[in-house]
Amino acid sequence: METHDSNPIPSSGVADAQPSGSAGAASARASPGRGRSPAVRLWALGAGAGAALVSWLLIEATRDSFKPGLRTARFGAMTFLVPGWQDRASAVTRNAGLALGLTGATVGLAFGLAGGLARSSPRAGAVAAFLGLVLGAAAGAGASLAAVPLAAGVREHDPGNLSAEMASSLLVHGLPWAAAGGVGGLAFGMGLGGRARAGRGLLGGLLGAVAGAFLYEIIGALILPATKTVDPIAATWGIRLLAQLLAVVPAAAGVAVLSSRQSAV
Repeated sequence: METHDSNPIPSSGVADAQPSGSAGAASARASPGRGRSPAVRLWALGAGAGAALVSWLLIEATRDSFKPGLRTARFGAMTFLVPGWQDRASAVTRNAGLALGLTGATVGLAFGLAGGLARSSPRAGAVAAFLGLVLGAAAGAGASLAAVPLAAGVREHDPGNLSAEMASSLLVHGLPWAAAGGVGGLAFGMGLGGRARAGRGLLGGLLGAVAGAFLYEIIGALILPATKTVDPIAATWGIRLLAQLLAVVPAAAGVAVLSSRQSAV
């Protein structure tokens, strides 16, 4: 005669653990980059340092690509070919647009690729890098082409005024740097994945670039007053390198802080 055990057999602990494991995998897939805050920061800062150096080299290679047109001028019995002030202003504006377009393209490319690699997704990085390259070039060049004439107008409105010089310099550097940094942060966030990360990256890049522009102006006014840091493109290679570092690295720091916060939640 069979006996029936009234106590049910307890379920296996392995079976109970499976749902939680699959839920954890789903959570990891839903939040790419989660728990990788230090890696995210390192990727952002590394991309910033690399982009600053590469963009500086590109600017050095293409500096003064646009030359002012020459006009005939007579001085007594002699005739000279000299650039008119409008031609000089146009060449300065176009050279600045080229330089900041290269900066924006390099930043967008490097930051987008770094964002994808930070989440171990080369495909996402390639897509974000391409978008960053296109948007960065357009944003950097467009902002510079708009800022240089505006800055010249501010300076000419009150020539010799120190405040006008500072405002003009901040405009000619801050606006294009903010545009390039914002696009770079956007591309980094797109590489990481998610609209929230893209928005945080854009904000971090923009704020960091603006902070870098303020620091550049302070250094130029107080430490290097004779180096013409007010010019869209500085006259010496050392100051041009300093400008690229302050344009890109603080932007990368802002992206690193805000993007890593988002990826850690």
